Amino acid sequence: MYDKRFLKVKKLGEERYFLDNRELYKFMDKQSGMTFDDRYRIYNTLLEYVRKGKLPANSAKSYWESHINTDNDRLIIGNFLFRILRGYFERIVDGCYCTYSINILAEQKADLLSSNDRKKIFSEQIQNSKAF
Repeated sequence: MYDKRFLKVKKLGEERYFLDNRELYKFMDKQSGMTFDDRYRIYNTLLEYVRKGKLPANSAKSYWESHINTDNDRLIIGNFLFRILRGYFERIVDGCYCTYSINILAEQKADLLSSNDRKKIFSEQIQNSKAF
């Protein structure tokens, strides 16, 4: 059976349900077209530029909090800004009763957000970030 939860999101308001973080990571890989290792490699490159003084200090933290850290309630995945809701969800899908612990909803197009918009959205997470 083809699992529709891992299809790419095409428009605002679409939502996906996942059992655990492993399924969320699989969706993130498909939606963004990059693996977690690729995203982590980008973060390490940004970190090196910050250490050399070529980028502002919050650049690496900003990328970490907006693209990688799944503990946040919002995350940029591919071309969309998603709201991540955690809890206990019950749903009937294709005649099958299922329970889920993660629900994500496409809120905005990420390519339409300016740098200042991203800073406003993720400012609290960046300030409290424990990333390097």
